[in-house]
Amino acid sequence: MRSAKTVSRSQWISRLALIGASAGVILSSAISGARPVGGERPVVFKDISVFDGQKTIAPCTVVIDGPKIVAVGKGLALPSGAEVIDGKGLTLLPGLIDSHVHVFSAGELRRSLMFGVTTVMDMMSTAGFIRTIKSKQAATGTPDMADMFSAGLAATAPGGHGTEYGGNVPTLTKAEEAATFVSERKAEGSDYIKVMSGYAKNLLAPDVIAAVAAEARKQGLLSVVHCDSRSYARQAIEAGVNGLAHCFADVPPERGFIDLMKAKNAFVIPTLSVMTNLPDAKKADLVHDRCLVPYLSPDLLVALNMETKKMESGRLAFAVAEETARRLYTAGIPVLVGTDSSNPGTAHGLSMHGELELLVGVGMKAADALAAATSVPAEVFGLKDRGRIAPGLRADLLLVRGDPAEDIKATRDIVGVWKLGRRVDRDSYRAAMEALQKSWKETGKIPAPFGSGSGLISDFDAGDYLTNFGFTWFETTDAMMGGKSTSIIEPAVGGAEGSAGSMSISGQLNPGDPFPWAGAIFYPGITYWTCPNLSSWNAISFWAKGEARKAVVMLLLDGQQMPAFQFFDVGKEWKMYDFPFSRLGKTDGTNIAGIVIGAGQTPGPFKIQIDRVRLVKTL
Repeated sequence: MRSAKTVSRSQWISRLALIGASAGVILSSAISGARPVGGERPVVFKDISVFDGQKTIAPCTVVIDGPKIVAVGKGLALPSGAEVIDGKGLTLLPGLIDSHVHVFSAGELRRSLMFGVTTVMDMMSTAGFIRTIKSKQAATGTPDMADMFSAGLAATAPGGHGTEYGGNVPTLTKAEEAATFVSERKAEGSDYIKVMSGYAKNLLAPDVIAAVAAEARKQGLLSVVHCDSRSYARQAIEAGVNGLAHCFADVPPERGFIDLMKAKNAFVIPTLSVMTNLPDAKKADLVHDRCLVPYLSPDLLVALNMETKKMESGRLAFAVAEETARRLYTAGIPVLVGTDSSNPGTAHGLSMHGELELLVGVGMKAADALAAATSVPAEVFGLKDRGRIAPGLRADLLLVRGDPAEDIKATRDIVGVWKLGRRVDRDSYRAAMEALQKSWKETGKIPAPFGSGSGLISDFDAGDYLTNFGFTWFETTDAMMGGKSTSIIEPAVGGAEGSAGSMSISGQLNPGDPFPWAGAIFYPGITYWTCPNLSSWNAISFWAKGEARKAVVMLLLDGQQMPAFQFFDVGKEWKMYDFPFSRLGKTDGTNIAGIVIGAGQTPGPFKIQIDRVRLVKTL
């Protein structure tokens, strides 16, 4: 077992992150910035160039009424009372679909919408988060954020990729377990199944991959594979997986591999944007684009400008990934645009425009790249109500200046975004971001995270465990240290002082080194590899009750190998606890990467409820 003393801060962050994900911000109701406007009357786009998801059609008229497109053509009778938008010099496209992301906050979905991405395909998230977002989508259509479909937890082997981040990750060792695994994912809300192959010493055996793919098909689900090498990709496609979640980057595909992809009707999501840590990587310059920068918060700008540590191994090369994408596209393999946000160097919504540029750079026609971001993923994933501009489909639309089928960078010059026929209020969002940028410029300090003004992280009253900024809450345990403790977090009815809800944290502490611990973790930053400015506060406060021999509060601090921690006794009645940062480590509030609340030290079962978690300023 590895000693805790040998684990670096960077290892802690990567291990605790549950899949690298940029922390979006949940906007407060006062300055949501994604508030839909309009939608009460029909909207007419008159004399407008249209990319319908497959091709550009001559200037025509598009009419939307309510959540759907009702007419596309010339010489149409205009509905009375409609808002008419002059389409001269503009192009109307279907809302963009990002086919590979990792989403752990509603803020990331809101930011996606600001950049014209109306649908995202999540490739690994938690069951609780999926359930929360899907419930909101079903109830309201979430006109304030992109729709999310998800793979949920991926199929992996014990010790395989996906297990190193802690939390409750189911694993498989034999083909007979595939039916249960797929059924459980589907019950949790997974829309397709992801298989892990590569990036780890412990890999699923080919017969297990084949069984998972076959069971997914049996239950009506697609399957995609995460792999980094051609050999793993071949193995997975031969086993029956439907598509590649990345381009491999060790050796380009040969004729036989391409023929295999064709024979299996397989697809590929290149995700060139995420390969910024390869020695020869290219990047699309997004952080200096006048059309994009006004919609970015200072902490995100700083994160995107950070130098990404290059991989030491020369086994993988960006040029090989480019060549892989080029050969597969040229051979007619379906290509889908995906960014792998929110890994280092990426950002939800924003990176979609960079990925389009990178794909055109490898030889894709601009129109084909646009199709790869609209109609192609809609067809591949069976999203029959979106991805094209045609009567009867959803009015998820992106309006831009210029012609992106000729110049792909025109997608960045956004005039408007519509979700379910309602125009998104990008002006309020821009104003909020520009105010933060102004403060940054005047003070030289990164402002506190957007949405953190009150200090409240979560009150749990909505029956979920979303947060007002940073990530959602995750299960976390000593598993990444070689421990065997377990943790389950769930919304709970009722809270402190009669409030509507709280969060339940339960599990089992098992002996470990240096001590067992398990609980829930909150990442306050906008990315998992940066720390936010929390210097306006000097303590964390929350209510708790439960049964645990020892409860624990932990801070993951930048530059510190071990988390700072403080044990405390928790009783069976609600009680408020305050923990000054000074008791939890050396911090001025600018080096906090994560906050853990749970149980620790003494083996045994535990159950704790927490409520009203907030940052506070004490005397």
